[in-house]
Parts: sequence; C-alpha cells; structure tokens
Amino acid sequence: MRLLMNDWNISYSETTFSNKMWLNIKQEGLKIILRYLGRSVGLDCECDELDYCDMIAAGIEDIKKPLSKNRYDPNFSITMRDEYLKSTLPM
Repeated sequence: MRLLMNDWNISYSETTFSNKMWLNIKQEGLKIILRYLGRSVGLDCECDELDYCDMIAAGIEDIKKPLSKNRYDPNFSITMRDEYLKSTLPM
C-alpha cells in the first residue's frame, strides 16, 4: 500500500503496528482499501468484467487465507495439510 501511495503522490501518515495488532487490522479490509486506492488512480481495468475480476480475487483470498494460517502455525502437521487439501482446496 505504501508503494502505491508513494508512486502516486498520495499523502499518508505511517503507523507501526505490533504483529498481533497487524493481524487484526489486516483482516479488517486492507485489500479493499488497496483496491480502492488503485481504482482511484486508474489502476483498474476498463472492462465490463470488473465484478468478475473482484470475485476471482476474493476466491483466491478464500483459498490463500487458510493456507497462510497453516503455513505459519508453529504446530503445523501433515494432518493439517491434508485437512486443507480435502476441505479448502477442492472449492
């Protein structure tokens, strides 16, 4: 987000968060804000399928989020991986 704002000369104030705080904030719509900023400076596509693109991006996030949770879990196990492959990935 910082790179986008710097590239397009959008003023902002930087806030440093702890890891725990960042996880909560990240879940509260960081991607939506970034998508909005990108569109506000013309970085979106000019097509009739923009809603479809958003739907695909959201679907990828639905797959990626549980994968990241497993990947960084200190108690990661093969059982967790197998559960992810059986329950989440086959969407």
